[in-house]
Amino acid sequence: MNTPRAYAREMSIDTDQQNARERTPSGSDLRHNDAPEPHAETHAETGLAMAARPCRVLAIDDNADIRESLAVIIRLLGHDVITAADGERGLEAGIGFAPDLVLVDVGLPGLDGYQVARLMRQEPWGRRAVLAAMTGWTRESDLEAAVAAGFDAHVAKPVDLRTLRDLITKASPSTAMITRPLQRILVVDDNVDAADSLAMLLRLLGAEVEVANSGPEALRVMPVIRPALVLLDLSMPGMDGYEVLERIRAMALIPPTQVAALTGWGQDADRQRVADAGFDKYLVKPVELATLETLLVGLAGT
Repeated sequence: MNTPRAYAREMSIDTDQQNARERTPSGSDLRHNDAPEPHAETHAETGLAMAARPCRVLAIDDNADIRESLAVIIRLLGHDVITAADGERGLEAGIGFAPDLVLVDVGLPGLDGYQVARLMRQEPWGRRAVLAAMTGWTRESDLEAAVAAGFDAHVAKPVDLRTLRDLITKASPSTAMITRPLQRILVVDDNVDAADSLAMLLRLLGAEVEVANSGPEALRVMPVIRPALVLLDLSMPGMDGYEVLERIRAMALIPPTQVAALTGWGQDADRQRVADAGFDKYLVKPVELATLETLLVGLAGT
């Protein structure tokens, strides 16, 4: 049984793996009907899709772990989400919430997903929403049944990150939704859990991320992956972040790599020392999602 953290890790898979899976019968098949296109602007320099507000998502599934996992991921992406355990509650929730996107498990007890979709399409908010059927099967007959019930998309469980982002963009793109690949980011921290969690958040935001758990390991991979940004913990044993930064600068990589200091301290003296050492950014742990989004938007515009 997947926990939200495990589900998040599963969703933040490599882009090439996602592309390969989406080309196979076991992948998700997104086929949209004539759902209205949301208003969106694209920043000419960064290629970022912009929208006026977060997407409102309603997730309906009788599996509590799946509901919770989807909610965690959707919130991490910066959108509003509510969940329901069955079709009746989902229909009631939709009236007040007016979702832009509804994710519906087709195998619900009581009213199944197909019945829920038909009833939603009778409501004003349901006619405007993008409806996605979630199922463990991707046979052609399942797709046909979903389309006949009024679904705009038919996706396989577990719903991967790329599919979820595509659905959200179709329904109502989020502010600063990253729509083109970013350059690599290297996360360097001797705390394995902290490094992996930060990497997971960055991948959810669309970045390509590598992790190193020591200064020497970071220096070994730097010339190979040539990251555009390094998030570097200052307080590592052995070779600390200041020494790692000095050695990175000595590599004289072209184009130069931006390096952000990661620290648990936020006093003025700490900030001044970091600036004097030549770091480009100063980040206090735990780094908030909004801060990471700002970093990635700035990186995409360079």
